[in-house]
Amino acid sequence: MTIEIQDLKLNSGIPDSEFEFEIPKRAQVKVLGPEDFKIEPKEITLEEAKQLVDFDILIPEYLPDGYEFSYSVFFSSEDTPYSAFLHSGFSAFAGQHYKQVTLVYANGDDEIRITEKISEKGLPEIQGFGSEGEYVLVNGKKGMIYPAFGGNMKALAWQNEGRKVTILSSLDKAELLNIAENLT
Repeated sequence: MTIEIQDLKLNSGIPDSEFEFEIPKRAQVKVLGPEDFKIEPKEITLEEAKQLVDFDILIPEYLPDGYEFSYSVFFSSEDTPYSAFLHSGFSAFAGQHYKQVTLVYANGDDEIRITEKISEKGLPEIQGFGSEGEYVLVNGKKGMIYPAFGGNMKALAWQNEGRKVTILSSLDKAELLNIAENLT
């Protein structure tokens, strides 16, 4: 990202008193502690995850040999609004309520994470990740595959029926696409 500032003026005559914040009379002040910024969703079953969302969770009909369902994780911006807002401050979901479910499939220490995120205000178009990302089609929908975690893993992201779907794994591109095209 490049930011260019032109005609910058400092100390333009506005007194410091203009910037003194006064708490409105009927406002409640909450002092946030470290516990307000922790996001530690607990591991739940698939059935528990289905109870927490108002959409059908996509389940893979295909997984590479040896991978089995391990657990689900659910997160809602409504559960921890302070940390959700702060952690999504520069994201497409900033200030929006959303729900997110992640299904984790494991084969020993290897994992496939399938995340679905739905926002009340809709989703932005999948954006490119510079020269590292590659546009792909997932069931006719434009998606992006890009390196994650220093290139040790790959992420495949696209939109499906109003939700953003991301598959994160160390598997190759062909396997990621095969999983993505077999989600029901």
